Amino acid sequence: MRYTIKRVLVIAAAIALTACAHGPDKPVRVDEMKDAGVGLIYGQLRFPSEDWHMVRLVMIQRVGKVYAGMGLKGVSEHVHATADGRFVAPNLAPGKYMLAGFVVGADRNFLGKAALDYTVDVKPGGLHYIGTHHYVATKSSNIMRPGSFELRPDQGKAAHAQLLAWLEEATRGTRWNAKVQKQQGQVQAKP
Repeated sequence: MRYTIKRVLVIAAAIALTACAHGPDKPVRVDEMKDAGVGLIYGQLRFPSEDWHMVRLVMIQRVGKVYAGMGLKGVSEHVHATADGRFVAPNLAPGKYMLAGFVVGADRNFLGKAALDYTVDVKPGGLHYIGTHHYVATKSSNIMRPGSFELRPDQGKAAHAQLLAWLEEATRGTRWNAKVQKQQGQVQAKP
């Protein structure tokens, strides 16, 4: 009997550790460019520590479009996101798009009207950097109310260059790749 209880505890501990652990992200593979009339948005959300590397969803929405779906399905354009906050939304029709929110673990973070401060105008065939933003908690949440946060932009060229290196790898073998490489050269050439 004692042996069985010990065995059950070991199995339970192993399951708990497996559930808590989050290994490296699967590499992102960006969808092939559907046609020359679509664009791509990319960016990154940076969090206070590696413990926050649990990004499940980044919401990119077209300004003025109504999104609906079951749960969080259907509340965004199709976006590939990594657990550490890098994201890319390919094959977007031309128009104005915004960073509407994101989900980290079980926490849903919606920008509301502030989403209009995080917009890009997608052009046919264009690659559009929506920015690298640092997440800063301004008020902690509790059982009665959600917390609040702000996103502070990282204006450094290094953050953009790092993100383009990731995007170049994610777009290899697609028609997006040549455009990414061209943008890498432009970012590196800037003083």
